[in-house]
Amino acid sequence: FNLFRLCVKSCGIIKLLKRQLIETLDKGENVIIGYTQVDDNNIIINGHEITIVGYKKNNDGKLTFICNDTDDGMSKPIEYSEDYLLPKIHHAALPHDIVQNDVKMVENWVEGLNSYKELKKQETQNTPTAA
Repeated sequence: FNLFRLCVKSCGIIKLLKRQLIETLDKGENVIIGYTQVDDNNIIINGHEITIVGYKKNNDGKLTFICNDTDDGMSKPIEYSEDYLLPKIHHAALPHDIVQNDVKMVENWVEGLNSYKELKKQETQNTPTAA
C-alpha cells in the first residue's frame, strides 16, 4: 500500500477518489483515511484517521461509506455520506495497483529531499546581502 496525499477540493479529484475507494473496497480491502473534522460553521477544528470498511448505495444513487473509528468509544461502525466525507479526506492509503495509472508516484524520501532543496533555495533568495 502507498499513502497518497490528496488535494481533493483544490484539485477537483473527488470523482477519481470515489472510484479508487470503490475499487479498493470491491477487492475486499479496507482503506485508512485521514480527514478533517469541522464545527457547525464548517471551520476545521481537528483531523482524524478512520478506516473505511465498506459502502452502500442509497436510493438516490449516492454512496454511504461504512467506517470503523477505534477512537469513538463505540463498537458499531459509523456511516458517512459521500457528500460529507469525500471533500474532507486529506490522505488515503490505497493499493498501488488501484492508483498506479492515476497519479505520478514519488518515493517519500525523494519528495522530502526535493522539499528540502526548495526550502534551501528560498532561504538563499530571501537572505539579505551586506551593503
